[in-house]
Amino acid sequence: MTTPKKQGPTPGPWEVGDPDVHGRKVYGPVVDDYADPGELAVIAEGMTEPNARLIAAAPEMLEVLRLLDHAVDRQTGHVSIGAVQTAAIAARAVIAKATGGAK
Repeated sequence: MTTPKKQGPTPGPWEVGDPDVHGRKVYGPVVDDYADPGELAVIAEGMTEPNARLIAAAPEMLEVLRLLDHAVDRQTGHVSIGAVQTAAIAARAVIAKATGGAK
């Protein structure tokens, strides 16, 4: 008996493609057993530039949230300052990706 794969979001990185007449597309890796390494799939299409950047940053945003979650001990509530600093650095990079460098 085969155990089904756990479904989750398409892993990153996701990238914004060049514009076409319908707007921008966001691409991410193909996740199936038959895909060639590096093969890309369309994650979203018809996006404006700002929305495409925001969508493309989603995997990194999820990772930053996981870093923040791990910075706080769930039993004691102790906060690791080093882990928060690491998450803050990662968050700044994700914000820049999502906003095109705008603050």
